[in-house]
Amino acid sequence: MLTKIVRGLFLTAALLALAASLYFLLTPLPYNEIDAATGAIQRGTSTWLERQGWWGVGVLAFFVLLYTLPAMAYWRGSRLWAMVFSVLAAVLTMLASFSIGLAYYPALSMLLIGLGLAGINAIWQRVRIGAQP
Repeated sequence: MLTKIVRGLFLTAALLALAASLYFLLTPLPYNEIDAATGAIQRGTSTWLERQGWWGVGVLAFFVLLYTLPAMAYWRGSRLWAMVFSVLAAVLTMLASFSIGLAYYPALSMLLIGLGLAGINAIWQRVRIGAQP
């Protein structure tokens, strides 16, 4: 039962990461620029693709992949790789949050809750196996 909950949390994290990436890709966001020659402040809105180019789309796709990998690893029964990918996603999300904000934090929270429950599930399964005669 707990395994299904963990799978659901990892899947939710992947879907929330997809939603955050689509938000960045499709939503025009405000920006401020200072013209170097005149010192004038220019304000406007632009999409992620306009500001970052195609490499920025690759970064967003990488984050979706990064949040999908723990779900795929746990689904295949590899708890170790699920943990490694979860920690990697957590560290990179914390670093990215300095520049892009907190958009990936809901996905990160689901991922960390799932990781914690996966650890509890692993301990519980070892206790159950050890208790059987």
